[in-house]
Amino acid sequence: MIGYLSTSRVIENTVYLIADNYNYGTYENESQLPLPIDCLYYIDDPNARYSLTNFMSLDITDSDSNPAVMGIYMSSASAIYVSQKNIYITHMKPYDYSAGEWNWADYAEVTIIHRISIHGKNLKYRARGEVPGRVLNRYSMDENNGHFRIATTKGWSWGAGEAQSRNIISVLDMALNETGTLDNIAPGER
Repeated sequence: MIGYLSTSRVIENTVYLIADNYNYGTYENESQLPLPIDCLYYIDDPNARYSLTNFMSLDITDSDSNPAVMGIYMSSASAIYVSQKNIYITHMKPYDYSAGEWNWADYAEVTIIHRISIHGKNLKYRARGEVPGRVLNRYSMDENNGHFRIATTKGWSWGAGEAQSRNIISVLDMALNETGTLDNIAPGER
C-alpha cells in the first residue's frame, strides 16, 4: 500500500486501511500506474489538487489471502466515516480559480462525498454526492437505515451577516442524493 495512513478499521475478520498519496507525477503508460487500471477510479474535477486515496482490505484470519486494493484520484480526503457496509470519504469542493483573483464572496463552501461499499474484502466505488458547508470530522457523519447523515457548517463563527456561520444537517440516500435537510441551526457556532 502506498501513501500515508489516514485511518484503519476492523470489521469482523477484515481490516480496512485507507492512505493518501500526494501524486504529482504523470504516467506514460499503464505499467507505471501505482495500482492496476481496473482498481483505479478518477474523479474529474478541473480545479482539484489530485492525490491518490488508496484502499486495502485484508482477511486477517486467512494467511494465504491476498489483499484487495482500490484507488481513487481525487482531492485529498478531509474526513472519513466507516459503517458496517460503507466507507464515506469527504473533501471540500475546490475553489474555481479560473475566474481570476480569490474572492470570499464567490467561494461556495461545498463538501463532496464519495461512497465505497465494503463486504468482506470486496471494495466497490458506488456514489458521489455533495452537500453545502464543510464537515468538521468523522463524528459529524453516520449511516442509519439506508441513509447517510452529515452535519456541516457554512460561514464563519466570527462572521457577520451572510458570512456568519450556520449549521446544516443533510440526509442522503445510498446514491448520495439528498432526501432531507435541516438548515440554519445554531447561527454563530460550528
